[in-house]
Amino acid sequence: LGRLGEISRKQWEGKRLGEKEREWIDGFGGWLSRLALECRVSFKAPFPSWAKVVSVAGCVGDGHPRKLYAGSGDPEALYIILEISGSPRLYKGGVIGYREFELPSPVDMNDSTWRKWLKEGKAPGPPGFTESFRVSGG
Repeated sequence: LGRLGEISRKQWEGKRLGEKEREWIDGFGGWLSRLALECRVSFKAPFPSWAKVVSVAGCVGDGHPRKLYAGSGDPEALYIILEISGSPRLYKGGVIGYREFELPSPVDMNDSTWRKWLKEGKAPGPPGFTESFRVSGG
């Protein structure tokens, strides 16, 4: 992904991409698809075994101990508009969903319970910090 970082930096600095860089970006989605197939990951199977949750911190702010959890969920669509040769282009890719939430400290969350929450629609929504770059579908 070093090449992706170089291209991203160049775009962030407002520099034009060369033809080889544009071709590389166009082929990146295919590379990800091949990687997924080689790893035998099915993005169509809901709540796969790779949906995980982990306790990342203990919180005590109001006298009630809690645990902060981070969890991965379903793949979500990612759309990016890039200007290429003076014309906007729309690119679509995928990202793994991310959620964070707190539970009272004596309550422990594990991967199987997290997957059950995902399946039943009980998982929390996206974290607030994602509002600046997230659009809800309709």
